[in-house]
Amino acid sequence: MARKTTTETSTANLGFEQKLWLAADKLRNNMDAAEYKHVVLGLIFLKYISDTFEEHRAKLLAGQGDYAGANAEDPDEYKAENVFWVPAEARWSHLQGSAKLPTIGKTVDDAMVAIERDNPRLKGVLPKDYARPGLDKHRLGELIDLIGGIDLIERAPSSPALLPPGEGSEHYRGGYDFSGLLKLAREMRKKTPAEDLLWELVRDRQLCNAKFRRQHQFGDYLCDFYCHDAKLVVECDGEPHFTAEGKKHDAKRDAYLKSQGLTVLHFENDRVLNDTDAVLREIAAHLPSPSGGPPLTPSSGHPSPSGRGEGGEGRQATMPPASPKTHRSVDILGRVYEYFLTMFASAEGKNGGQFYTPSCVVRCLVEMLAPYKGRIYDPACGSGGMFVQSEKFVESHGGKLGDISIYGQESNATTRRLAIMNLAIRGIEADFGPEHADTFRRDLHPDLRADYVIANPPFNDSDWFRKDDDVRWQFGVPPKGNANFAWVQHFIHHLAPQGMAGFVLANGSMSSNQSGEGDIRRALIEADLVDCMVALPGQLFYSTQIPVCLWFIARDKSGGQPSPRPSPTGRGRSAAEGEGRLRDRRKQTLFIDARKLGTLIDRVHRELTDADLDKITSTYHAWRSHPHPASGHPLPMGEGRGEGNPGYADVAGFCKSATTAEIAAHGHVLTPGRYVGAEEVEDDGDPFEEKMPRLVAELHAQFAESAQLEAAIRANLKGLGFK
Repeated sequence: MARKTTTETSTANLGFEQKLWLAADKLRNNMDAAEYKHVVLGLIFLKYISDTFEEHRAKLLAGQGDYAGANAEDPDEYKAENVFWVPAEARWSHLQGSAKLPTIGKTVDDAMVAIERDNPRLKGVLPKDYARPGLDKHRLGELIDLIGGIDLIERAPSSPALLPPGEGSEHYRGGYDFSGLLKLAREMRKKTPAEDLLWELVRDRQLCNAKFRRQHQFGDYLCDFYCHDAKLVVECDGEPHFTAEGKKHDAKRDAYLKSQGLTVLHFENDRVLNDTDAVLREIAAHLPSPSGGPPLTPSSGHPSPSGRGEGGEGRQATMPPASPKTHRSVDILGRVYEYFLTMFASAEGKNGGQFYTPSCVVRCLVEMLAPYKGRIYDPACGSGGMFVQSEKFVESHGGKLGDISIYGQESNATTRRLAIMNLAIRGIEADFGPEHADTFRRDLHPDLRADYVIANPPFNDSDWFRKDDDVRWQFGVPPKGNANFAWVQHFIHHLAPQGMAGFVLANGSMSSNQSGEGDIRRALIEADLVDCMVALPGQLFYSTQIPVCLWFIARDKSGGQPSPRPSPTGRGRSAAEGEGRLRDRRKQTLFIDARKLGTLIDRVHRELTDADLDKITSTYHAWRSHPHPASGHPLPMGEGRGEGNPGYADVAGFCKSATTAEIAAHGHVLTPGRYVGAEEVEDDGDPFEEKMPRLVAELHAQFAESAQLEAAIRANLKGLGFK
């Protein structure tokens, strides 16, 4: 029976990206995947910067609003908006017009040279060997037509549809029809917390084209939703807010927010779930009008709840124009670039691991560490997937581009170029150092102390440079034949006093005692640096079929820091969670055995689903955060409020919180299977003295049936003349 493929939890089926890949792969012919990768990704990048340039150029030529009087031929106008300046000879229209000419290879090379010349940030990054004799120019032209002919730019999600004056459904309010959002709300409300539900309705400019941020911070306060254009804060209130302490806290926060010129709206969770129409109308009434004027309040033509207020239906309640086509709103080219990296990694097999880490592994690392703000460092950054996912995490939780600073290093020159393009295609700036370099021979960021280190270094690297008196070897000199613990100590060396690291290593790192590795691991454990260990299933990586593990290191496990626990949806934090604190975890380590998780997406590759990732990450965040007072959990309690956190509990076969003394008793081995035990098997209630005779009788009956079948087969063979 064929296995049913799920599209909701797997990134294996991505629609148009897959179609584009299949078409591009046909044009590859006999070219090696490692070589073709740079041909295709370079063109996708060129298409991206050309399209974003043309998008901004159209705004400058229109000359409206902030762009009145702007010069569309001034490169500074583009650089001010973080848009690359593209000279005429490098624009996509010029390339596509020359796609059928035999000189197309030189035309593309000239375009790449011109872009690097006018954008120093890209100097030495773009591929410039399209004119080489070995590249079929006819197929190159077809590839350019393919990339140019598919609409890689999608419109941002539109606001509620505008209805003609005087018309509308029961959800018609002042020219806006919320029925589409309300249908979505009805589908979600049965299984979605109020705050997550409201976020799904206001995110991506769905409500009146207004941009909302989630979990936005003002001073010491974290707000559920914030719209900058309207200076509006929206709060979803649950039971903790109705207590005396909660009311006091909210009053103090609201007073501060109002002193900053902000409007604050409060909605009880039940009202968000059961009276969504009224909630959306009330929020919309405080949003700017499409023309940039005052909000659509009743005094400015917004109708009463009955729909007949001050004649709003008869007024010109114009809808904001449909959002212009934009790359950045939906990250289409970024998705294409990431998907192609995945497919090239699969095509290259073992070599693919040099530049690509599976997205589900990257997500697990990022969502465990929850890097909301600060310095992020990856000294073996490959194509930059860790950084891209970190930025996605920040933005999906209401933060903004720039909340994190990115530092990376890569020893392979071509892979480093892939990383720079991967980040540039999303408008992310990073410090990769002046050039490619080996991390152990030449540390490009020697003075960096990062808040987060996220990495997937080479597994069991035996060909690495070691300097015996290196300042990084705080816990012992790593063996020359394996760089695993050289990487671990390099990560720790670059951590800030309260920094955390999450990284991938081969399973042997958890138990090996060869060449002093066991002594280094014991020193790390005794220094109380190991916060969590996760054993992953096999077949996740394209470069190896062996299972790997995730290490999580914490410089400071004493607690007290704000808890960055994401919501169960993975898209944000509740207010209560944002106010929580990490608990004191000293002399404790969490072990998670996730080897049974994951779904096969093809014969040799496995992927962790959203549910798998949530199971792993929510377990970790519950373990290190203060539990809810009513949970009855035995872990130490502190001052954190912890609303919404049911508390952590050991689960046989999956997770176990172990003390340093327990780990020492196991010889300082960090393999989760040693600690979590066997999964509990449900007892069917049948007494053994009754069950065993029944099972033996069933077995004898099956033996008898087997003998009858054997006799029948032998008789048939004899009838055919075979003994």
